[in-house]
This record gives sequence, C-alpha cells and structure tokens, in this order.
Amino acid sequence: MAASGDSERSGGRPLEGIAGHAVVGSGALGPVVRDDDGRLLNALLLSRERAEGALRAGIERLGPHEHRQRLVDVGVHADGAVLLTTPAVVSTLEQVLESGAVLPPGVVVTLLAPVVGALRDAAAAGVHPLPGAEAIGLTEEGRPVLLLTEAPTGSTEAEVVAAVIGLLGRCRRSCPAWRGSPRDDDDLAALEALLYRSAAPLPLRAAQRPETAAGRERPTGVVESPPARHRRTHPLDGWRDRVRTAAVRRRGPLVTAAVVLVGALVMTGLGPDRSTGAETAASTRASAPVPSTRTPAPSPVAPTRPAPAAATAPATAGATPTPPPPVTAVATPARPPAPATPSAAPPTVRPPGAELGAEEAATALLAAARHCGGSDSACAEALTTPDSPIRVDGGSAFAALRTPASAVTAVRVDVNGASAVVAVGPDPGTTTASVLMIRTEAAWLLRDVFTDGGR
Repeated sequence: MAASGDSERSGGRPLEGIAGHAVVGSGALGPVVRDDDGRLLNALLLSRERAEGALRAGIERLGPHEHRQRLVDVGVHADGAVLLTTPAVVSTLEQVLESGAVLPPGVVVTLLAPVVGALRDAAAAGVHPLPGAEAIGLTEEGRPVLLLTEAPTGSTEAEVVAAVIGLLGRCRRSCPAWRGSPRDDDDLAALEALLYRSAAPLPLRAAQRPETAAGRERPTGVVESPPARHRRTHPLDGWRDRVRTAAVRRRGPLVTAAVVLVGALVMTGLGPDRSTGAETAASTRASAPVPSTRTPAPSPVAPTRPAPAAATAPATAGATPTPPPPVTAVATPARPPAPATPSAAPPTVRPPGAELGAEEAATALLAAARHCGGSDSACAEALTTPDSPIRVDGGSAFAALRTPASAVTAVRVDVNGASAVVAVGPDPGTTTASVLMIRTEAAWLLRDVFTDGGR
C-alpha cells in the first residue's frame, strides 16, 4: 500500500486534538498524540477506503510484537477514520535511503533483521505483508517497526521472501561494504540468519552523512561531538585550541610538545583553579603522592549550587593548599501541605471486551447508553466526549433505542476483518438502525450509525 501524503492524513486543517488526545508533534506518518497513560501514538487520518483496507490486511489481528505496529483505537473525523497506532514512528527507512547516507553493514542488520523476524512471525499466523522501504518505520530511539497501514498483503511466504530480497538489494546500494548474498532457496528464517551472520548490529547513528562519506568536510574517523554548554571556561581556551590545532596539522612533534607545555604553564599561572583529567594526572606525577579528588561535572539538565572543589596542588615544592571555607546549610521552613480536596472521577462508559461477539458488544454499549440516559446529566454528557466508545447521534429512531424504557436486540449482519455491521431493533423481527462495530486489541467500539434516512 503506497504511503499517503500529509494532506490526506490531516485533511488540510491544523489539528489541536485528535480523538480526545493532545497533538504533541508530527512524524513521518502525520500527527503524534499522547494518550492518558503518557504513551506517544501515531494518529493516522485516512480516508474510509484506506482505513478499511488497512483493517482488512490482517496485521492488526496478530499478537503484539516489538517490531510491528499495533492498533490502539479507531475514531472518525470529517473526511474518514483515525487509526491510533503504537509505537510512534518519527521517520521511515525510505527517508534514510533517500538521504544518501552511507550505511555500515551493522546498520543494515539493525534496520532489516528485526523486521524479517516480525514477518516470519506473521507468516506463521497466515498473514503475509510485503515490506517496502516506506513500510518500515523508525521510532525515536531508532527501533525499526513494520507499519500497520503501508504494506500490501501477499498470499504466500515466497512473495514476502522476494520483497525482502529486493529491499536488501536496495539497502546494499547505500552499503558498499556489504558482502552477504541470499540464495535462491532461502526462506524468511534463512534470510534472518544471513543478516545476523553478516555483521554485528550497530545503531542508526553510526551511518555516515553524505558530506562526510564524500570527504568534503571532515576526515574519515573523526566523530563530530555535540556542542557542550560549558565547553569554554577560560578566556585563553580559544587561543590554545587554535594554536594546538595548527601545530598538529603541521605534524611537528617538537612544536606540538612545546605548545602543549607553554599552554599548561600559562593556564596554571594565570587561569583560575580548574582541574581536568590531563592536568590532574600531570600534577600528581610532579608533586608528592597526595591522592587527588576530581569534582564531578555539573549536570547539564538540573541547575546545581556550586560546591567547594578540591584545590589542585601547584607545581612548586612546599606549597600547602588552602582549605575551602565551610559551607553552612540554611534550613528553609517547609510549607504545610495543602489540604487535599476530594474530586469525583468523571463518569465514563466502559467499552466491552474484545473477547465478546459483535452482537453482545453492541447490546452492552446500548445498555450503557440507556443507563446514562436515565441518570444524571454528567453521565449523559460523558457520551459526547471524543473518547466515548459509543456514538450518540444517528437520528430520532436510533435515539429511541437509548431511552431507559426500551429493549434492544442485535443481529450481526456482516463481518469484515476487525469490523462488523450489526442490526439493532426493539424486537428480533425489526431493524431500527445498523451500527458499525470496530474491534481493537482490548475492546469493541461503536463508531458509526446507519438508519433508513442515512447516516
């Protein structure tokens, strides 16, 4: 299944909340939301046809797998359906290959081998997704996952093997050092073993940028470190670094040694008290064998109060380090805790479990709606929230089924993958409306209502 653009996923409108969840960012598949448990989810805004095709593919019916996306919830919006999936992905293998980065063999193993394992698990259950580079997503920590909506479905394992071999061939164009080749009679298990035999897995950050691989910016073997917040702590640091770099480039060992020695003397005589790993070791060798202590660097995340640091012993004989002044801790009175105000949890309608049949689930949801209709207004208002498991619209005929005095029977009409259409009415011989039931991993949801007058 080809990847769709952001316009189809977002409907061309800015989104502040989707299915009751706040939008916290965007990734390769569109908006990223955070659920009530703090998990990040992809919110896939698809047309109704694409959503039905994804639910029919069969991947959502498989058990959980670390390297396969799974369906968490289904919602509706003006242009189609919303599929909430986990884990959230921020990029795809297609974007990695299109970036022109040079991939070491270990990175190729990290990107493909776990997905082949997920495909082998799916094939054992009779589901055969055909992976392409656009169907493999990458989480924020670099974990590859088979996407729920982007892989078309084949009919045999041989088709999956052919798709994996083609994907490996494309990755080899970005990995000149790759040496392993599959055989004609390999199955998914043999391909997975071939990948793990070829190289030890490496994280995605080991891939070289295109400008680095072409030699236009940095020499091979130099790893660019991220800028540090407290890198320069002395006004002569810039001068020392520039002179030392120039000396190293000229490859003059005597000049380099002289520059380092002069820099150390200048920093010892003129600079403030400071202790690095090299200076502490040099001071220890030149002076008496006094154990030196190193002050741990402050955390770059949490602000810290400056603590007295151990003074570095000077290079002159007989000098005695001055002990730091004592630090007196000032106790601040603790505020009395504010009295807790009991708050009642908002009323909710719990969705029926996924182990029930579609008819039982529809009957249970309508019974919950009838209960709310006969109780306080807060319970009835809970039916209108975006995360409610039941739709409350559908016309006056459908509303009559939710009155406290009504009785409802349900008859299953059609089943299509994880969805089912159920006819509901006051008695077995009549049909007042038909409802669309969606089965997620944990529960059933009532997501659409059809009556004689339309939706």
